[in-house]
Amino acid sequence: MDDFDFDFDFEATAAPDICAILKRMDAKERKTFNADDEIWQLKRIMPELPKRNEVFKMLSVRGGFASIGLITYIASKERINHLYVSTFRIGLKQFDVLIDLHERGLLDQADFITSGMQGQNGAKYDYLSPIVDGCMERGWGMRELNNHSKIILAETNENWYVIETSSNLNENPKVEQFSFENDAGLFEFYEDFFKSILLRGR
Repeated sequence: MDDFDFDFDFEATAAPDICAILKRMDAKERKTFNADDEIWQLKRIMPELPKRNEVFKMLSVRGGFASIGLITYIASKERINHLYVSTFRIGLKQFDVLIDLHERGLLDQADFITSGMQGQNGAKYDYLSPIVDGCMERGWGMRELNNHSKIILAETNENWYVIETSSNLNENPKVEQFSFENDAGLFEFYEDFFKSILLRGR
């Protein structure tokens, strides 16, 4: 230790060379999922759900609404007897919203088709296990395959809602498009696809 000089001169006037840079800026705001905000926005632009054979085309920008917002909005107006969701990924927060709707009697049966990537997030983001367990507890169906489609079907007592979208069922603050339609024929077309895929996995 005799070779080290710990006698610092804090009063020295000579300035050392600066070997670093600094830029001051505002912190980037992170958008987080808020179901109440999404429903509030949907009520403002769409006071009523589409009537039979009516279609709404929508764009949502960053901070707008996502697929789960539309599902929740439907359930707030009409009980969903059967929900089908095809998506690349399912988020845990969004899945918890569906469980809450189920427990409140606003959603009965649900079936999901997701991608094989759903379970490849690693231990830190193990979304697959709790979602599979949640489906099994409620008798909901789930199938993983090489899937990138985003289709949502919501059957109520009197209506057959179809949502074709770019939005996954997760927290994804990007620009997304939605085609929201009330059409029994189109519903049946997609339902046949869901049933054939889901039955193949049993």
